[in-house]
Amino acid sequence: MNLSFFAYLFKSALKFIFTDKKILFIKIFGLTISLAVSLLIFSYVYFERSFDQFHENSENIYRVESNFYEGDELTAQWGTSSFGYASAMKENMPGIENFTRIGIYEQKGVVNYVNTDILFRETKITYCESSFFELFSFKLLKGNPATALSERGKVVITEEIAEKYFGKENPVGKLLKFRCPRREFECIVSGAIQNFPNNSHIKIDFLVSYLTLPKWAQETWYLHEAYSYLQLAPGTNPNDLEAAFPKMSDKYKSKKALQNKIWGIDLKPLENIHLSPQKLYEKEDKANKTSLNSLFLIGIAILLIAIINLINITTASALKRAKEVSLRKVFGGYKKHLIAQFMMETFIVNSIAILLSLLILLGTKNMFIAFFDKNIDLNLFLLPSFWLKLLFAFIIGIIISGIYPSLLLSSFNPTSALRGKLSHSKASVSIRKSLVVIQFMLTITIIIGVIGISKQIVYMTNQELGIDINSKLVIEYPGMTEDRNTKVENFSKEIKKIPGIENVTVSSSVPGVEAGYFFANRRVEDPNGTQTYEMIASDDEFISTYNIDVIAGRDYIRDSKAEAFNILVNKQGAKTFGFQTIENAVGSKILLEGQNTPYEIIGVVKNFHQQSLKKAFPPIVIFQHQQINWIPLSSISIKFGKNNISLLTNKINSIWNKHFPESTFDSFFLDEFYAKQYRPEKKFLSILICFAILSIIVALLGLWSLAIYDNSLRIKEIGVRKVNGAKTAEVLLMINKDFLKWVIISFILACPTAYLIMNRWLTNFAYRTELSWWIFAIAGLFAILIAVGTVTIQSWRAATRNPVESLRYE
Repeated sequence: MNLSFFAYLFKSALKFIFTDKKILFIKIFGLTISLAVSLLIFSYVYFERSFDQFHENSENIYRVESNFYEGDELTAQWGTSSFGYASAMKENMPGIENFTRIGIYEQKGVVNYVNTDILFRETKITYCESSFFELFSFKLLKGNPATALSERGKVVITEEIAEKYFGKENPVGKLLKFRCPRREFECIVSGAIQNFPNNSHIKIDFLVSYLTLPKWAQETWYLHEAYSYLQLAPGTNPNDLEAAFPKMSDKYKSKKALQNKIWGIDLKPLENIHLSPQKLYEKEDKANKTSLNSLFLIGIAILLIAIINLINITTASALKRAKEVSLRKVFGGYKKHLIAQFMMETFIVNSIAILLSLLILLGTKNMFIAFFDKNIDLNLFLLPSFWLKLLFAFIIGIIISGIYPSLLLSSFNPTSALRGKLSHSKASVSIRKSLVVIQFMLTITIIIGVIGISKQIVYMTNQELGIDINSKLVIEYPGMTEDRNTKVENFSKEIKKIPGIENVTVSSSVPGVEAGYFFANRRVEDPNGTQTYEMIASDDEFISTYNIDVIAGRDYIRDSKAEAFNILVNKQGAKTFGFQTIENAVGSKILLEGQNTPYEIIGVVKNFHQQSLKKAFPPIVIFQHQQINWIPLSSISIKFGKNNISLLTNKINSIWNKHFPESTFDSFFLDEFYAKQYRPEKKFLSILICFAILSIIVALLGLWSLAIYDNSLRIKEIGVRKVNGAKTAEVLLMINKDFLKWVIISFILACPTAYLIMNRWLTNFAYRTELSWWIFAIAGLFAILIAVGTVTIQSWRAATRNPVESLRYE
C-alpha cells in the first residue's frame, strides 16, 4: 500500500463519517467526554500515588511508627514515635545511615513579627533537626541548609509565609515571636524554603530548630510527639530493625508507664505513607486507598463503556452501508481494502475524540481541581511515559473499536445485501449482546455504589453522637501570655453576662478531632493493667456545656477545689480499666501516667463520638486541667441560645480584644467543624454521582444504537405481525423482551461485584450501615426502567409504522 492509497482511504473515510452527522456527533460526544473524564481520573490517581517520590533517596527512607503489644496482641498503633527512638536506633542498630526528627510538640500558636502589629494564628509549626535537609530534597531558597537549623532559636519559613509576614523584604535575620499553648519563645529567621509540593505528606510553614525544644523533651522516650525518619543503607532489611527494636527498647523503658507492654515499631516506607490507613497522632490528610482504587476502576469502566458504545453505534449504522459495500465487492473490491477503509474511519473518530478530550481537560483544569477539592498537580501530562501509554492505548482503542465493525461490514453477502436481505451469524449477535451486558453491568455497579455510599453518609450524619455539637461557638485558646489562665477566667465571666450566652467551658480538645493526648493509666490495685487512654483536660462545666449524659456517679461540682483529684471516664474507659459494671468504677482509684497521687473516678459518662463514626469509641479520661498543666488547653467553647449569633460573635470579639490584644480572635461553629470529617466521603459521592450519570448516558447511547440495529433487522417480522393483528403494545413488548433479558443478566453479574467493592469500602468505618437488599433492587429497577424507556422511544416508530411500508421491500 502506497501513500496515494492511504490518502484515498483518508479522503473516503472523511466523506463517509460526515455523511450522517447525527451518528458522528453521538460517536464523538460519547468517546470525547468519556476520555476526558477517564484522563482526569487517571491524573488524580497518579497524583495521589506519586506522594513523596520526588526525594532523591525516597526508596531508602522510612518513618518510624509505634506499635504496642500485650503478648502477640497489638493494642495500640501510633503514626509517631517518641523523640528518643531515632537517635537510639542509630546508636544501637547497623544499617542506618542518617535520621531526622520532626517534633509536633506544639503545632499551633500565634506568631508575631517582633516590633510590628503583624500577627497571625498558625497551625503548622514544627521542630526540625538540621539533618532534615540531608534526608529530604526540599529546596532552600535562602540560607545555608547545613547551618539553617543547627542552633537554638532559629527558624526556616516557607516562601509563602515569608511574603505573608515580610512582603518583598529578605526574611533572613528577622525576629519572630511564637506564643504557643505551653510556652513562648523567639526565633531568628535563618532561611526560606520553597513551598512544599502538593504531593508531599510533609507540609510545614515554620521549621523551628530542634534544639529550641525543651532540653528534657529532645531525647525522651515518654512523649510520642515526633515523626522520626531513617535513611537506611542500600540492602538493609527494615524487617530486621523492626524485629530487633523491642529488645533494644528495654534499655530505655525507665519509667513505670507501659512497662507491661512490648514496645515495637513499624518502619513505613516514605512512598507508602500517604496511602496507608490513618493512625492516631497523624496530622496529614491521607488518601483512602480503597476509594482511589475504586476511582481507577471507574475510569477503566467509563472507557470500556465508551468503546462498547462506539462499537455498537458503528455496527448499528452498518446496514446503511450494506449496498455500498456489496457493490464494491461485486466490482472486485478486496476484503482487506474494505477493512482498511473502516479502520481509517475509526482512526479519524478516535483521533478527533482524543484531541477534543485533551482540550476539554486542559480548558477545565481549574474546575476539575476545585471539584476534587484538592491542589492537584497535573504532572502526569509532563511525563514522556504518559504519552507513550496514551499512544499505546490509542492504538489498542482503534483495534478494539474498529476491528469487529470492520470485519462485520466487510462480511456482508453481496447478493443478500443488494436484495435487502441481511443475516449475521449467531456469534456476531452474541458479541453484540455481550457488549450490552458488560456496559450495563458496569453502569449498575456504579449505581449501586452511589446508593450504598449515600446510605452510609446518611447513617453517619443521623447517628446519635452522645454529645451536643449544636449551638456551640468555639474560640481557639489564646497564645501564652502573662496570667493567661486568670485572663481566660475573666473573659469567660464577662461573656457569660451577654444575653443569649448559656454556658462557657475550656478544654484541650473539642468534638471533631482526636483528643490528641494519650496517657498510660492503670488501677491502683493492678500494677500490670496499664492501658492507653485518650485524655481531655477541661474545667467543671465541660459536661454540662456539651450535654453529655452521666450514667453512673456524678459530674463535677462547680467551683469546688475538692474536685482537683477527681476524674470522669466514659463507658469504654470503665471497660478498659477492667470494671465489670459502670457502677463498680465509681469510687475507684486510678494512677495517671506521670502522677504520684491517685485520682478517684467520680462518674462514668455515656460513650460519645469524639470523632466521626469512622472510628470506634476510644477509652477517654476527663480531668481538671489545673492538675496536669502540661496538656495545654486548646479551645473555649461557648453555648448560645437562639439569639442573633452574628451580633453575639461581634460582642465576644470585642471583649476578646480587650483581654488578649496579643492573640488573634479565631472561631468556628462546632457543628460545621464536626461535619468536615465527612467531607471526603461526600466529595467521593459527588464524584461518583457525576460518573454514574455519564456512564448511564453513554450506555444508553449504545443501547439506543443497538435498538436501531435490531429494529432494522426485524422490519419484515414487525410488518407481518401487524398484518396479522398484533397491537402496538404487543410489538413493543416483543422488541423490549430481549433487551430486558440482557439488562437482567447485567444486574445478576453486577450484584456480587458491587457487593465485594462496597463491602471493602465500608471496612473503613467502625460504625457502618448494612448493604440492604433494596440497594441492589433499586439499582436494578432503575436500570430496567431507563433501558426499557430508551428502547421503547427508539422502537415506537417501527411499532407504529404502516405494515405495507415494511413489507413492500420484500
